[in-house]
Amino acid sequence: MNRKKIVSLFVVSLMLIGFIVFPLSGNINVYAGNTITNAKATKILKAVNPHIVSYDVKTHKVTYDNGDFVFVTPPNGKVRNGDDESWKHFIKDRGKIFVVTKHNIAWLIEKKNAILKERGIPTQVNLFANMNNYYSYTTSGEVYVSQYPQKYCTWCGPAATQSAISGWYYRGIGILPPQEDIATTEFRYDGNPVPHDCSGSGVSFNAICYALNGYIFAHWSSDYWYRVLHFYNKDQFKSIVQFDIGYSAPVIFCGNTEYLPAWNHHHAVHYTTVYGFDFSVGTISYTDSADGLSWHSHIPPKNTVTVDEYYNYAKDYAAAG
Repeated sequence: MNRKKIVSLFVVSLMLIGFIVFPLSGNINVYAGNTITNAKATKILKAVNPHIVSYDVKTHKVTYDNGDFVFVTPPNGKVRNGDDESWKHFIKDRGKIFVVTKHNIAWLIEKKNAILKERGIPTQVNLFANMNNYYSYTTSGEVYVSQYPQKYCTWCGPAATQSAISGWYYRGIGILPPQEDIATTEFRYDGNPVPHDCSGSGVSFNAICYALNGYIFAHWSSDYWYRVLHFYNKDQFKSIVQFDIGYSAPVIFCGNTEYLPAWNHHHAVHYTTVYGFDFSVGTISYTDSADGLSWHSHIPPKNTVTVDEYYNYAKDYAAAG
């Protein structure tokens, strides 16, 4: 074989390797050696839920026939912060997350009031829904919580969970476990090992809801008091904040940190816990666990920002509320 042919074969081989290893476009990706395309993933998901119309392996976005959407980790892929659910749990649940994405406030009020009544937990909340699925309540509120620095690079989810749990624990409700226990619960829920460096995955919203419901109410489910709630505009976002803080319940959001002033335009997808708001002056207060990492030690543990700043941070994802 002459040298020219050898070089040609070498170039072709490199092209084939590139085709196998690297995504060539937004509709194909490779996880643990298995190629998954948008079309293949959508076919699998439509078989378990006919209301699903598309899946994007690059963004993890599942779209339903009514316009709702959720984020689901691809098969054999790493869970990203902000994913609603792992592929395994989503298939097991037959894609039922879509039922609560556009939450009905009246339905949520009924469910949560029933939980409080069943458990004998007093509440001063008197919420009511209108025809647009919003409700009226006080213009401000705050829950006493502690902030916990995250122990490791991808542990912002467990740290945000710990902060939310503290708001209930200080009222005498539930237990307040170490962050290591919360991390073990959440990463294992998603089917992933617990990482102690920056090479691991994040945790899904459903894993966070599972831990919150378990440690606070001893009800190990991702669909109890806390559940994944999607919002599609600023009014719905604000109603989730009012709704949870009105019940003295912290609420966890995930978002793009470049919109938070303390992050100085640095981008990460990161969980934080809202514990207060004052809509009369247009502010939201939240805990941030990033100061547990040496390279983010300058970020304050508690922050107050404008509603617009926090909404822009959170709008691409959901809430655990």
